[in-house]
Amino acid sequence: YKRLVRFINKKEKLRALESALAATADPILVQFRGHRIDGVREIPIIITDEFENLEKTKDVRNVLIKLGLSEELRRIEWGRRIRAGKGKMRGRRYKRKKGPLIIVSSATVPLIRAARNLEGVDVKSVDRLSVIHLAPGGWPARLVIWTKKAILMIQDIINNKWKKLRGEA
Repeated sequence: YKRLVRFINKKEKLRALESALAATADPILVQFRGHRIDGVREIPIIITDEFENLEKTKDVRNVLIKLGLSEELRRIEWGRRIRAGKGKMRGRRYKRKKGPLIIVSSATVPLIRAARNLEGVDVKSVDRLSVIHLAPGGWPARLVIWTKKAILMIQDIINNKWKKLRGEA
C-alpha cells in the first residue's frame, strides 16, 4: 500500500500556513514565481466585499483586467500545453499555469461559480484555505486577491488555532 497522506505536526503546519501567507505579500517573491504584476499598484490585492456577489465570468474577468492583471490572464491562457512523455496516455494530457487565487469569506458566494471557468484562476473560501493553495508545488508567493471580509476572518482563524494549540480555548 502506498502512503498518500503524511502526518505533519499541528504547530509546524500552522507555521507553514503563516509563512505562505507572508510570502504572498512580497511583490518580489510573487514576480519571481512567474506572475505578471506590472500593472498592479499594490500587493496583496484587497478588494471590496461586493466582488463576492458577481455571478458572470465576464464580469469577473473585467474586474481582474481593471485591477491590472491583463498580462497575468494572458500568461495563463498561453500557458496551457501538452505534457511530454507517457503522462498524456494516463489522463494527465495538459499542463496548466497557476494564476491568481481569489480568497472569499464563505463557500456559498456566487463568485465561486462565476470564476471557475477562468483558466488558472482558483477561488477558495478562507476557512478551507491551505498551504497547498498558497504555495502550489512547494513554490511560495502565489498572487492572491483577498476580499475585506476574508482578511478579517483569516486573522481570527489563525488566532483561534494558536489558542487551541496552547490550550487557552
